[in-house]
Amino acid sequence: MMIRVKLFASYLFFILLSSLSGLVVWWLYAQYRETYHFFENFNDLRTKIQQNIALSQRFLLYETINPEYYIEKESEILDERKNLVQSAYRNWESLKKNRLSIDEKLMQAIDSIKWFLDEDEKIMKSLTEAIQLRGFKDFGLEGKMRSYAHQLEQMKQIDLDRVLLLRRWEKDYMLRNDTIYIQRFKKVLESLKADFQYSKEITEALDSYWVNFRTIVNLDKTIGKKVNEGLNSQLQVHGINTEKYLKNIAHLLVHEQQEQIGRLQKVFWFALISMIVFGLVISFWFSKALTKPLIAISSMLNSIVKNNFDGKTPIVVLKSKDEVGQMTQDLALMIEKMSENFTTLRNMNQKLTESEKALKEYNQIKDKFFSIVAHDLRGPFNTLKGLINLLINYREGLSKEEVDNFIYQINQTVINLSNLTNNLLTWALAQTEGVNIQMHTLDLRDAVEDTIKLLQSGAENKAVRLLNFVPPDLKVAADENVLYFVLRNLISNAIKFSYKNGEVKVSSMEANGKVFVQVIDNGVGMEQALVDRLFKIGEKVSSQGTDKEKGTGLGLILSKEFLKKCNSDISVSSKVGSGSIFTFYLPLVEKEVVTEQVKKLKEQN
Repeated sequence: MMIRVKLFASYLFFILLSSLSGLVVWWLYAQYRETYHFFENFNDLRTKIQQNIALSQRFLLYETINPEYYIEKESEILDERKNLVQSAYRNWESLKKNRLSIDEKLMQAIDSIKWFLDEDEKIMKSLTEAIQLRGFKDFGLEGKMRSYAHQLEQMKQIDLDRVLLLRRWEKDYMLRNDTIYIQRFKKVLESLKADFQYSKEITEALDSYWVNFRTIVNLDKTIGKKVNEGLNSQLQVHGINTEKYLKNIAHLLVHEQQEQIGRLQKVFWFALISMIVFGLVISFWFSKALTKPLIAISSMLNSIVKNNFDGKTPIVVLKSKDEVGQMTQDLALMIEKMSENFTTLRNMNQKLTESEKALKEYNQIKDKFFSIVAHDLRGPFNTLKGLINLLINYREGLSKEEVDNFIYQINQTVINLSNLTNNLLTWALAQTEGVNIQMHTLDLRDAVEDTIKLLQSGAENKAVRLLNFVPPDLKVAADENVLYFVLRNLISNAIKFSYKNGEVKVSSMEANGKVFVQVIDNGVGMEQALVDRLFKIGEKVSSQGTDKEKGTGLGLILSKEFLKKCNSDISVSSKVGSGSIFTFYLPLVEKEVVTEQVKKLKEQN
């Protein structure tokens, strides 16, 4: 019963310690989150104020010359700006409601942000009212001024040239915002008034024209079309001052944040070290009481395991009457029985492991083989079946040329089936390690030349040139059948996917005791997705050549398998429209080694 009491006490202690640790961590996390949200809120407020300044300038650039703004008296930019300002006020209110112990001066600085927001709204309100009053083109005061100008132009008794001159000085002022055009405008207008002083209609029209023009000039000064003038200038200066003020607050906040984090770190480390020390003391006391009898049992079990249950390790039986003492007696009986059966089980397990490994290998071979057979035999047999049915059912209605063509297609299909069957059998033989690899010293150029001669007729049918750039007397270590098989497959594939009048080159390069053989064509090339699937048995690729030549799609897979058995490998790089380069490597046989082999052969003869 003593062990149960000790375990319960230790469990209860660690629950209390874990709970205390959790509370401390939760408090620290809450403080950190509060600090994070405070600074995130301020940064969000600063960003919105910057966006608000940018929207104000955007409004002045685009909406003041947008007729729809004066018609509807609404603006999407102003609506967006309004929402942004409201959101900024909410951020400011959230900053005021924080529960952090922020420095009083810093909080006073944050309070002042509202003044900047209010002042910006005040300036923007005055600016939009002045812009709306001034108008643009046919709207507002500018529209009224133009109506008076059109009224003057329609009066027959007035001097139209001077009226047009008034319009010119008006437009020049609008474009250049230069006061010299105001003086010129006034001078022409006064001359017209002097000449037509007895015409009340003309005089009233000229006075109205002048009043509206002068009011627009004053509104332009109020709005601030010139640099450092009017509400526009005030808005820009206020924006710059606001940004400077927020930047200073940001520096203060960074300092405050560092202090907050520093305080939290001190609390965290103090709590952590205190709990670790207290936990270690209590844990040491509990562990000493609990583990002393268990150490003896553990030592005994380790010794038994190291000796593979050979029965030579003495069994320790404790004299205590608690659960540990009873456990040692049960262990003694169990170990004795386990020692008797362990050797038998180990032998059986070894045999089962070897059998399982062999079964998995054969099962993989079977799956690969059946997948190839199911995919590649179905197509040719269906073609053969269709051609034979055509000959059986419609032979009388076919001409001799059509019959000969069908027979030729049947013959080609049978040839393809024969090649496919041979490749499948070769594949199965390779997978079951039935291929006997025998490494010999071979002349690489001769092997390439023999393969080119074998495939020359097929290449000539497509007017494809086969070029051998392998230097003479280049010796490699390879299995003769494997080398010729790989060369035959790579060169025939290159011919298959080359255009007429194309070239297929075979070259070599020596590096680090190896000979890298490259088969290069300038044919159709491949996309990277197709290149990645070339050598995967589960995704076997078979496609027609440039003259619709058919293939089994197994040649490259077999080549890779055979090269692996020769401790080699194959790779490919290709580009659509430029051709492909297939590269494999073989061990280089130095000339000294070849000379020694020749001497040995001469001595044997």
